[in-house]
Amino acid sequence: MDKERLKTIAELEIDKLYEEFDIEEEIPRDNIQVVTVGWKCRLGQCLYDAMFFQEHFDSKLYGRIQEEGMYVIALAQRLPAKEVTMTTRHELAHAVVHAMGYPSGHNVYWKRMAKAFGTNPRAKNSRAEPEYKYWYGCPNGCWKKKYIRKVDRVRNASEYTCGSCGSTCESGELE
Repeated sequence: MDKERLKTIAELEIDKLYEEFDIEEEIPRDNIQVVTVGWKCRLGQCLYDAMFFQEHFDSKLYGRIQEEGMYVIALAQRLPAKEVTMTTRHELAHAVVHAMGYPSGHNVYWKRMAKAFGTNPRAKNSRAEPEYKYWYGCPNGCWKKKYIRKVDRVRNASEYTCGSCGSTCESGELE
């Protein structure tokens, strides 16, 4: 999805929640910023007491400055259209709970707020399976580990032995 479209959908969803719930008292609407980030695994994140002064982001959030009372809802650019609404609600629930002075995280306070906002009150990790390219493991099948990048253990597998059977480890590319 286009970055601007994703951001617009998220902003409209936040506006809708502000109209439906009395959030303005906790967080003024102008204190919430939506950004898109090129993450591969994470779908969204709420950052507390922060704001960004740059418009475009790559795989990392940069340009962050501390600003008390400001909240950033960061959404992955790869976020499927059907998940933008729920992910935005999920992250806004984090912001509101934090603004109310409760501990952050997926605790009972957040669960209540998430449920009120109409999203599933649990930490959602519907990440797409990472694109593993390499493997490293025991040739006798004791264990096998997959990697996204060609790490040292994959490159130098023959220098390691299996802790279970003592065989020399092997590695290769996944198909």
